[in-house]
Amino acid sequence: MRILTSNLKGDPPGLPALVVKLQNCQLAFDMASLALDVMGELGVLYDHTKYERENAFWQTHSFLSLGLIIGGGTAQIQKNIIAERGLGLPREPKPAKRGA
Repeated sequence: MRILTSNLKGDPPGLPALVVKLQNCQLAFDMASLALDVMGELGVLYDHTKYERENAFWQTHSFLSLGLIIGGGTAQIQKNIIAERGLGLPREPKPAKRGA
């Protein structure tokens, strides 16, 4: 509702959109992975085999959803952005340099 309201007002969606994207990408990948697991050995078969299932929909969906997760920044990066910009938490400390 917040995203819809901000869109109707012409405001940028902000933090709620980041949270929704993070959750939706992960949920899509988890569902595709579960479907492949349920299909067992036949789940790994791709196009043009007599045992192919669902026209390789779940394999394609799994790869696509993984690409969306990586393309939008890893889940950890997205969580850091949400924490820092949306919740006002301090920035994550940079790792110390070794042996200069």
